[in-house]
Amino acid sequence: MFFLLLVGSAVTLAFPFLTQALIDDGVSAKNLNLIALILLSQLGLFLGSITIEVVRNWLMLFIGTKLSITIISDYLKKMLQLPIRFFDTKKMGDFNQRIQDNERIEEFLTSQSLLTFFSIINFSVFFGVLLYYNYTILTVYLILTVLSIGWSYYWLKKRKVLDYLRFQQRAENQESVFEIIKGVTEMKLNQFEDFKRSQWEEVQQKLFKVNIRILKLNQIQLSGFEFMNQLKNILVTFLAATLVVNDKMTLGGLLSVSYIIGQMNSPVNQLISFFRSLQDAKLSLERLNEVQSYPAEESSGQVALPLHTQNNYEFKGIRFDDVSFQYAGSKSPYVLKNINLFIPEGKITAIVGASGSGKTTLMKLLLKFYEPTEGKISYDHININDISPENLRSSCGVVMQDGYIFSDSIERNIITGEKNAHESKLRQAVKTANIEEFIESLPLRYETKIGASGNGISGGQKQRILIARAVYKNPHYIFFDEATSALDSENEKIIHDNLQEFFKGKTVVIIAHRLSTVKNADQILVLKNGELIEKGNHQQLVSERTEYFNLVKNQLELGL
Repeated sequence: MFFLLLVGSAVTLAFPFLTQALIDDGVSAKNLNLIALILLSQLGLFLGSITIEVVRNWLMLFIGTKLSITIISDYLKKMLQLPIRFFDTKKMGDFNQRIQDNERIEEFLTSQSLLTFFSIINFSVFFGVLLYYNYTILTVYLILTVLSIGWSYYWLKKRKVLDYLRFQQRAENQESVFEIIKGVTEMKLNQFEDFKRSQWEEVQQKLFKVNIRILKLNQIQLSGFEFMNQLKNILVTFLAATLVVNDKMTLGGLLSVSYIIGQMNSPVNQLISFFRSLQDAKLSLERLNEVQSYPAEESSGQVALPLHTQNNYEFKGIRFDDVSFQYAGSKSPYVLKNINLFIPEGKITAIVGASGSGKTTLMKLLLKFYEPTEGKISYDHININDISPENLRSSCGVVMQDGYIFSDSIERNIITGEKNAHESKLRQAVKTANIEEFIESLPLRYETKIGASGNGISGGQKQRILIARAVYKNPHYIFFDEATSALDSENEKIIHDNLQEFFKGKTVVIIAHRLSTVKNADQILVLKNGELIEKGNHQQLVSERTEYFNLVKNQLELGL
């Protein structure tokens, strides 16, 4: 790459001397042989320059693509290492816009930086050639060039605030479009398509106003730069013409000076582009660095979760000691308050309570999505803060309320990260989830591709795939959050019976509203307004005739 650009610079250096020789030694002397030789030389140099340019563009594409993949890959790698709380404060459009920022960084590191470096070399070469021709012309050129660069740089600095504002508006625009596409079903059901479209149009108006302000700045900067550039060319041409009239320069020298000025203007324009690209890249890098500088979930010193080990602890299981939790924000209310509980090893624990009582939040704490605001959570007497999140989750089979189905085959959605499926485990998982018959009825069976978020399958089929995914891992800990809420009673009964065998020897935590799902649990925990108000088995809690009794009574009255 560097060699090709150096050769390109050397090729362009020959043109002014060939031009002068063509006029002074060829045309003036009426030497057709010399004219033909010079023109053929120019043609050869031109073809060589084109060849170098083609090869250079291919190399730039190769380097730029590799660099782009590296930047985005590093960004995604870091982003996937961040805790869930980071994603709670960001919108989808924000992440998309940050990924697109890599294009600015790529352009700066590849084309802009390299081209500017060799533009400076070209400028220096032609600077020496112009100095050879005439010192006065060079002085006038340099003064006006410095003024034009200073003018452009001043206005580029003013554009920085507007560029950051445009980034925010573009992120909001992408988020608005993403929301419209994802929520199209609800929009049609509730007839507010026009309202959402009008919201999108408001975002476009904001973006338009920002673009207008940026355009004004760009026009002022560009108009001033072009004016000084043209003034510079006119003055230089006037000075050169004066020298020709006074017989201090030949006509060939005038044409050579004009060619040199044109070649020196190109690096100056490139330098302005470099400053603009540098400013864009710095802003983009700041936005990407917000992700890169955020602490990752995994940290040195964290330990693996011990499983299936013999120890001297009297009680093995999960313990909450005075745990309270609130989401980020000083005025955010406490979702969980002074929770003290014990989830015994190898038993089934059910968590019940009204909506908003903190059940799902408690499960997220168990999975180390968040850290307790107060108190301590322990797995077998090991503080959860000291356990590696990745190691912990590798030992957990989880079905969340909003479990995600990827745009991929059914098999890949079940085995997730494994390169090749373990046939017997896969068969057992789909059998346990009672979805084998459905899969076998499909033309491509396990290779059938389903849409993102489970498009193309029913809610019950989606939940059964999620259950199969959890079962396939054969984990030590099972966490189900309303895992069968979309199932009919027949399918729920079959899956419930299948899971009983699978649950043996595993620590299971189930969040559910249906009595049929929780009544056989070894332990039932009742939450209300973020507090643990009751615990015991089904018979004990019913006999106490308090909160759990009321939940059961309400379900029986509703026929659930």
